[in-house]
Amino acid sequence: MEKLTLKKYFALRLKDKAFAITLAIYMLLCLLSAIHWCINFVLRDLLMSLAFIAVAPLIIIAEHFIKFRSGLLFTIGVFIISFGSILGSSFNLYTVVPFFDTILHGLSGVLFGCLGFTLAERFFGKASDKKKFFGSLVFALSFSLAIAVLWEIFEFTCTILLGFDMMEDTVVTNVNSYLLAGSHAKSVELDNIAKTVIYYGNDHTYTINGYLDIGLIDTLADMIICTIGSIVFMITSIIGFFKCPKINQLLIPQVICDTH
Repeated sequence: MEKLTLKKYFALRLKDKAFAITLAIYMLLCLLSAIHWCINFVLRDLLMSLAFIAVAPLIIIAEHFIKFRSGLLFTIGVFIISFGSILGSSFNLYTVVPFFDTILHGLSGVLFGCLGFTLAERFFGKASDKKKFFGSLVFALSFSLAIAVLWEIFEFTCTILLGFDMMEDTVVTNVNSYLLAGSHAKSVELDNIAKTVIYYGNDHTYTINGYLDIGLIDTLADMIICTIGSIVFMITSIIGFFKCPKINQLLIPQVICDTH
């Protein structure tokens, strides 16, 4: 039997009209974003828009080498997260819509759960019975949480080494501190914080109406939201397994033994 090359696999996948239309819409949106930032001479956002176009062919490449087939809902979800990252960072949607980042992290929990389930089937065999199915679900949850941790490490690294602010700050009005108490037997509680004055540089000051948390709340909130998304995937997958297999076919990438 003739081996299916990557080039032939691209042609085969693009014969799926729903898949091809989804890819085309996503790539067009990225291209329009790139044109917008080219016209406005913003190099960072231009490069980001162009780089995210690569997500589309990368899905097909991953399918070919890992031997799985993305469901339509999974593919749409990946593109929502990818283009959502452009909207959030380049078009300031993270600020304009405060819960936008939460939506993306929740959806990422669902998708990483799906991918983890697929990898479990690739490593340990098709989840054809209850035992394998629930084993794959546990692996999927663990995989999703591991990715969430690695992503937060990446954000921390970029913040510390490159000067980015990927661990976004939060203004709070209450603080409990062992450090200020000088002992772990008790903590100092500062509540109803009205103002913090930061002195920096050469006699410059910055006043905040409250106290500035530099990334802890954002980091833990992202991981919790991702966990919730993973649990939503597990519940949906269980319903699909027992009641409606079509749900899992559309959502979870399907392991394939032969791409012919």
